[in-house]
Amino acid sequence: MHRAFKAGAVVASALAAGALIMPQLASGNARLATATPAELAVVRPLTALLKGSTTETPPGAPDGIGGAAVTIDNSTATPDVCFDLSASNIDTPILSHIHKGVAGTNGPIVVDFTPPVSGASSGCAAGAALHPAAGGFATAADLLTDIIAHPEAYYVNVHTAAFPAGAIRGQLSPNAAPAGSIHLLPTPLRAYDSRATGAGGPLVGNAAARTISLLTGKDANGADTLAVPPGATGAMLTVTVTDTAGPGFLTVYSAALAQTPGTSNVNYDHAGAIQAVNTTVAVNNLSQIKVFAGSHSTDVVVDVVGYTF
Repeated sequence: MHRAFKAGAVVASALAAGALIMPQLASGNARLATATPAELAVVRPLTALLKGSTTETPPGAPDGIGGAAVTIDNSTATPDVCFDLSASNIDTPILSHIHKGVAGTNGPIVVDFTPPVSGASSGCAAGAALHPAAGGFATAADLLTDIIAHPEAYYVNVHTAAFPAGAIRGQLSPNAAPAGSIHLLPTPLRAYDSRATGAGGPLVGNAAARTISLLTGKDANGADTLAVPPGATGAMLTVTVTDTAGPGFLTVYSAALAQTPGTSNVNYDHAGAIQAVNTTVAVNNLSQIKVFAGSHSTDVVVDVVGYTF
C-alpha cells in the first residue's frame, strides 16, 4: 500500500507526480520554507524503528524488529492518522498503538492501529480509534497537534501474546524531508554487504535470487537506523558489485515479484571487477528487494540514499 490518506487518490496521485499538495506551496523543497507543521504532517511521515530488547520496558522480543510510518491530517472536522507498520521476528501481533510517553517510560494508548498481519499492516485511524482524553487532551485535534509538535513524546508499540506489554517499540521522529515524493536521507546507510559475516550468505549467484531488507541500515558509527520505512514505494540505492567471479550482471528488483525480470542494473565484464551504480527500485510492503546475479557470482553491497513515498 502506498499511503492510506483520507484524501485518497488525490494525494496519492500528487505524490506520484511530485506535484503540489497544498496550492499555496511550490513543488519540491520550496515547500519546506513556507509550510506549517500541520501541512507537512500530511506529506512527511513521522517514523519509528521498532525494536524489542533495547526499547521495551520490560524487555520485549529479543530479535524483534519493525518499522512504522505515520502521517496526520488534522485539517478536517474528523482528523485522522494514517499508518504503515511492519514487524519481523515476533509472535503473532494482537494489538498495536501509539502511546504517549518519552523513551524509557510507559504511557497510555492514544491511537489504535491495526496490528501487522503477515508482517505488515496499513490504514487510517479516526473517530473511536483516537483517545485524546487518555493523553490529557480535550479533543482529537488537540492530541494530533501535540503529536505533530512533539513526536518524540510518543511511541509506537506492537503487542503479542508472549509480550503483552509490548514486543517491539520505537519513539516517533520526523523523517527525511520531501522533495515531491522523494525523501533523501541525511546520510547514506549501508543496508547490506554480502562480505560481512551473517549478512545473508556468501557470493550472490544465479541459483536463486537473494532477498534483502532495506528497513534498516548502519550509519557511520555502525548503529542500526531506519532506512526505508513501511509505506515507501521505492528505494534510491547505490549498488556495488565486487570480487566478481567472472563476467556477468546483477538484477535488482522488488521482493514483491515472484519472477526475476529480464533486465540488469550492473554489468561486469571480468573476474575481480568492482563497479557501482545508482539505481531506484520498487520495494514490497516489508521494504525488501531481491538481487540476482547472472552468469558469474559476485559480492554485493547495497547503500540506501533515499526513498520514494
